[in-house]
Amino acid sequence: MKGRIPLWVDLSGIPADRRDAFQAAAHAANVERIIHAGSDVQRITIRSAADQQTAMDAHGIVVIEGHDWTVIPLENLIAARRDRPGTLFAVARSAEEALRHRDTLEIGVHGIVLEPDTPDAITATDAALRARGPRPDDAPVQIQAASNGLVAATITAIEDVGPGERVCIDCTERFHDGEGVLVGSTARSFILVHAETIASEYVNPRPFRVNAGAIHSYLLGPDGRTQYLSELGAGSQVAATTADGATRPLTVGRAKIEHRPHTLVRWTTTDGGTGSAVLQTAETVRLVLPDGTTRSITALRPGDQVMVRNESAARHFGMPVEERLVER
Repeated sequence: MKGRIPLWVDLSGIPADRRDAFQAAAHAANVERIIHAGSDVQRITIRSAADQQTAMDAHGIVVIEGHDWTVIPLENLIAARRDRPGTLFAVARSAEEALRHRDTLEIGVHGIVLEPDTPDAITATDAALRARGPRPDDAPVQIQAASNGLVAATITAIEDVGPGERVCIDCTERFHDGEGVLVGSTARSFILVHAETIASEYVNPRPFRVNAGAIHSYLLGPDGRTQYLSELGAGSQVAATTADGATRPLTVGRAKIEHRPHTLVRWTTTDGGTGSAVLQTAETVRLVLPDGTTRSITALRPGDQVMVRNESAARHFGMPVEERLVER
């Protein structure tokens, strides 16, 4: 018989004189647990962001119940508890609802707590979940990268993409020479953009600043999560990163959003990885080369090599998840 994710049946709301048929159906379905009144199961109803956070932080097994179920809180909880396999159960009242919870964010919840209105609902839910099969590998998501975190990539295309909004990140302390931030247009490859620590003929250094790119871009943060550049503001944290993968957190004092011309840069890595970034077309925007030197985006050419970080996981609200994802 094909496996499935764990199925619990909650009979606490079924009158005692009707319970025998429900219990018989539960036993026939080989459910993992039957819940009766007074159970010590930790159950949280999601009505607000505060409830969502409580469920994210809860220890042990937590059973979540939606208040007029919405998808986004469930997706957030699946992503947040990805490193605690077997701990996130969701309440369902039908086989259809159980399947939605099983399939949300592709990897789904760890288990279902069914509140059946008939014994047949237990049989139907068991059959539906078995048809889907067991949940994908429940191991915690690991960010996979080269041993030092960054690898050399070859520039394949450079295109003028016209004006747009770009974000300068101004921090409350200075970047060191060799440091920058990791940004990208996709969640699976980030390019190292150097801070403005280098003097040029026309502009003095601004070592507290990185001209990080177009407003839609992902920024890889010090906790391994991504943020959109549009989300940054005073008090945010960024990861000052070197070509050898060393990082340290810096605090943002200001994020400057201005309308500027942009260049689209595309790259590939030796393992077949691809990525892209949209950066301001300006001499002060510099990328880090494998030898640790930098090159302005205005001097960059196809065939040049730059330092990037590749990752295997998709992202949901900045958190890595094992999900099929196509980004172009």
